[in-house]
Amino acid sequence: MPACPVNAAKKQNTMLTETDSYIIITPVRNEEKYVEKTLQAVTAQTVAPQQWIVVDDGSTDRTGAIIDAWAGRYGWITPVHLPDRGYTAVGRGIIDAFYAGYNRILRPDSWQFLVKLDGDISIDADYFASLLDRFRKEERLGIAGGTCYCLSGGMVHEEKTPAFHPIAAARMYRRSCFEEIGGLAFSNAWDTIDLLRARTRGWRTRRFSELLVFHYRIMSSRQGLWQGKLRTGRNLYLTGYSVPFLLARSLYRLFRKPYLLESMAVICGYFMAMFRGEPLAVTSEEREFLHREQRQRLLGFNR
Repeated sequence: MPACPVNAAKKQNTMLTETDSYIIITPVRNEEKYVEKTLQAVTAQTVAPQQWIVVDDGSTDRTGAIIDAWAGRYGWITPVHLPDRGYTAVGRGIIDAFYAGYNRILRPDSWQFLVKLDGDISIDADYFASLLDRFRKEERLGIAGGTCYCLSGGMVHEEKTPAFHPIAAARMYRRSCFEEIGGLAFSNAWDTIDLLRARTRGWRTRRFSELLVFHYRIMSSRQGLWQGKLRTGRNLYLTGYSVPFLLARSLYRLFRKPYLLESMAVICGYFMAMFRGEPLAVTSEEREFLHREQRQRLLGFNR
């Protein structure tokens, strides 16, 4: 079980060399309950980012004021405030906010790594330094991150994903990989598409079990668990998941909390998207690559 919140706020942070410089972009909306925990975690990092752009996506609570207060204390925090659209737009809305921040990078040619970070997480003080060290050691490592632990019902549990699927809430990209895959897709399924595009092009994507990310809510639960898992099922369809792998995935998750609910919602979301005839968000080449991976995983050759 991870030792979160972050336990190393006492460590002095330092700036990186140009070859290791990284930028963080954090889209947030109505996160007054948790955003300060994320601000504390990032400002406690042993290696500070070149710039951290925090995009307030039209919050109606105190999120914007909290961000501004911290930006006044740390010159490398850049607050960006977007108008309120009147509702929370998950998926595509997150990417719109992300690129609003991306366009505010002060030195666009200087960074080598980019982080997309949620505003409701905590990480240990050496999280980004550890990731950068792994990127230095593995030149074909394109996308990497830690392992997610969620708080639910007063209990902390691991959000299990394959070894090639780092948590989207705290994911780091090598610049050359980010540019080769065309950045983050304007799709609700962006956090699967980026990994698939990278692997299809020969990049490695890694989830490191020893790098812990504490997420203060269950993944995909912002609009309620059922709606969130319906959205997950739709995203699996959009990214080209095969039906056999979908059913195997759902069976595997059937007997873990919340019992039945997650698997039922994911299956419903997948087939609703199929019956609506929604266009896939991946190319035929990417879909074929994914199906090969999934066949290997079903046979136990690639976990």
